[in-house]
Amino acid sequence: MMRLIISLLTVFLFLLGHVCAEDALVVFGVVVDKDTGKPIPNAVVYLGRGGPGFDRTYTNDNGEYKIRIPEDQNSIGVYKKGYYRFVKYLKKTGESRNNFELQKPDIPVEEISLTGRVIEQVVSSEKRGESRYVKIKTDLGPSFYLFDELGSNDIFIFQKWLNAMVRVTGYKGVGKVGWGYEDAEGIYVETITALY
Repeated sequence: MMRLIISLLTVFLFLLGHVCAEDALVVFGVVVDKDTGKPIPNAVVYLGRGGPGFDRTYTNDNGEYKIRIPEDQNSIGVYKKGYYRFVKYLKKTGESRNNFELQKPDIPVEEISLTGRVIEQVVSSEKRGESRYVKIKTDLGPSFYLFDELGSNDIFIFQKWLNAMVRVTGYKGVGKVGWGYEDAEGIYVETITALY
């Protein structure tokens, strides 16, 4: 009897996985520099807003990528340091080629390295409840939002460094904060190291 139950459960899980896979769109393509036409390696290709819980992948050395997009997602984005972010809404038509051309801004990226304490800022709103932000407070006084490679300031990304003194290297840029996913200036973190 136990073998029958296990066999039925195995078949059910296999069929469930097959049905779920059918609901996903496979998107593939190449990411290139708009001006030169050369492939861009290690660009991040992501779904939705790109925060925690959203799938992402990276282009290979030839700028190629492939990602599965669940039925409930309708946008794909591409980002690489030194280029403008590109977001595109998708037509759900099965396997689909989507190539991207990324453009460099006129002003080069400003690199930054600083030391400070990672702090959490909690802001209450009557409409949305609490918003939690992560910043680095420097010894000289100013504080800066911290962003991951996609511009997300989610508490879960930087949680292990809360209240720690750290050295951060990265570059200045505009990311997204709060319930409204509003633009804010901060630091895109490339490395973060606890000092003590």
